[in-house]
Amino acid sequence: VEPAPPIAVVTDAVATLSVAAASAPPACATPLARVSKVKVDFRPFGAPLAFLAAAKMLGMDVACGEQVKTAPETPTAVVDGGAMTIVGALNMVDAIVSAVDGDSTLMGASAGEAEAIHHWLAQAKNFLPGGGFERQCEQVDEYLATRTYLVGHAITLADLAMWAEFTTNRQWLVIVKKNKC
Repeated sequence: VEPAPPIAVVTDAVATLSVAAASAPPACATPLARVSKVKVDFRPFGAPLAFLAAAKMLGMDVACGEQVKTAPETPTAVVDGGAMTIVGALNMVDAIVSAVDGDSTLMGASAGEAEAIHHWLAQAKNFLPGGGFERQCEQVDEYLATRTYLVGHAITLADLAMWAEFTTNRQWLVIVKKNKC
């Protein structure tokens, strides 16, 4: 068995993402899971990475608009040409949570894992630039010292959301260069 490629590789200037798409999208009851097309607009350094990765893993058809300063200040996803609009990177993650509703390993393998994932998603919403960001990074780093994933034994929305919140924060590269995380 060949090892899976890394989820994220952080270099001096860029965070890159390599995620394999699911063989077939799960059958879900929410509009987001049945979409034929999602267009995501965001400013440079404001990519909704967790949403983009999760959508790709679910086999959704996602197109990114131009990443220019005239894009909406908050990342915005337009579903099926305007049938639904989701504003905000973490709101997009919430839409994925609703879309998979237990039909995907993105929400864990059990009810206990799903609860832990919701905890980490709440933590991701509390990551703000400023003095506490470095300490928050250190706490997650300490937690991951004995684990590969935040919850369970596979990539979940918790991993994607935390990774996205770290790598889109402008303080992240400074902290990485200091070898703090």
